Amino acid sequence: MAWIEVAAVGDRVVLCLNADTKTLRVWDACSDVLVHTFDQLELRHMRVADRQPPLVWSDSGSTYVLSTTDWTMTAAPALNPQLLRDGQSLPERHVVLLAGTALHVQDLATDEIQQLTGHTGEVKGVTPARDSQVVSWSTDRSVRVWDLTRAAQVMRFDFDATPTVVVSVAGGLFVGDNLGGTHFLSWPEGRSADLTDERE
Repeated sequence: MAWIEVAAVGDRVVLCLNADTKTLRVWDACSDVLVHTFDQLELRHMRVADRQPPLVWSDSGSTYVLSTTDWTMTAAPALNPQLLRDGQSLPERHVVLLAGTALHVQDLATDEIQQLTGHTGEVKGVTPARDSQVVSWSTDRSVRVWDLTRAAQVMRFDFDATPTVVVSVAGGLFVGDNLGGTHFLSWPEGRSADLTDERE
């Protein structure tokens, strides 16, 4: 049985994906008119960056740039992306693409793409931090803080276990690892505290 995913682009455009038939339909939400249909797209799931032109991707690695002017879909490099959602404290909206040991950062205002390198193991996740910074964690047992405006690493924390989740809070980061450990990383001091054995 076919299943459908729906996503909005701006105030007017709605995208409807049928992954079984590899069909993406574009609707005008204000007039309820089907404006275009794309066929034979390799999209199993759909995520959309609300930008101009919109960026549409799948967890399987297929990425397309959608033109709302002439209704064309252009294939972009096949990376595994993770979107930084609206409302987070970044100077510009960015898309961070996880590609092995590197992070590819696309500035949605200029379309410029920069590569952040430093991890020696696969990058498993990324999350917004304060100001213009994001935090990544990897199988190399490190958590790294990056400044997107400079495309540079500004802080690094190393652990005895692999970080599996990172949560950004005021004043620092909470990190959980694959052995059940919990850590708090403070900034700007750059200190790391092990909270695993602490009790209230």
